[in-house]
This record gives sequence, C-alpha cells and structure tokens, in this order.
Amino acid sequence: MSRPVPTLDPVFVAKRLAALEHHLAVLDRILADERSDDDLPGIFSFIASVEACREVAAHGVAKARARRSCGDADAFAVLSEAGLLDAGLAKALGRAARARDKYLHLYWAIDGAEVAAAIAQARPALGDFVAWATARVAT
Repeated sequence: MSRPVPTLDPVFVAKRLAALEHHLAVLDRILADERSDDDLPGIFSFIASVEACREVAAHGVAKARARRSCGDADAFAVLSEAGLLDAGLAKALGRAARARDKYLHLYWAIDGAEVAAAIAQARPALGDFVAWATARVAT
C-alpha cells in the first residue's frame, strides 16, 4: 500500500530553509576560495546546514507517519524507505550527517582538509534537499 505524499508545515520549513540557504551561501563562498583546502572556518556553516536538513527530514518522517528514525543520518534513510526521498540523495545526506556528528562530538580530531572534502562532497546534496523540501511545503 502506497502512502500519500505528506505536505510539510510551511512555517517550520521556511525557518530552517532560510538558515540553510544562508549557510549554503557561506559554504559556496568558501568552496570558491582557493584556500578552502583547510576549511575549519566553514565547519559551523556545514554543521548548521546539515542540522537544518536533519530537522526538516525528521519533520517529514513525522508527517509521513513512517518508522521513527534512530539517529541523525537515519532520518534521511527513513524518508527513502517511505518512497519520499531518492535513495542516492538519502545516502549522500546520511554521509553528511555522520560527518556532522564527528565534527560536533569528536572536535579534537577535526582535520581541516577532511572538513573541506566533506563540504565539497555534501554541497550538491544539501542543495538538492532544499529543492525537495520546497516542493513539499503546504501552500
């Protein structure tokens, strides 16, 4: 049995997408900078971007009445399992969420070049998630 595609709360999503778009603009400036191979300055915007996506994903999981996610990265997998989010996008966002967790909780082991690589790898998926969420906002 197929589940109906849920619509997302416009106020909830708008606040998170506004913050996400701000931080994505910061990340774009950092990625355009030739010195972005040691990207510790971008770590906050990366963490905030992934967190905004995770919050919207968790909201989508609740609206879809899908199984409860068991962690930050799992929220994207749950949306994919429910047929609401492309599996490749869910995997990319899951990788970004795991990187975010590492940078947030293992802060003493952060390597600037690793952060730069994570940002470059995740940036397309973060933008794709903005489009996904925007398309599902109740009008």
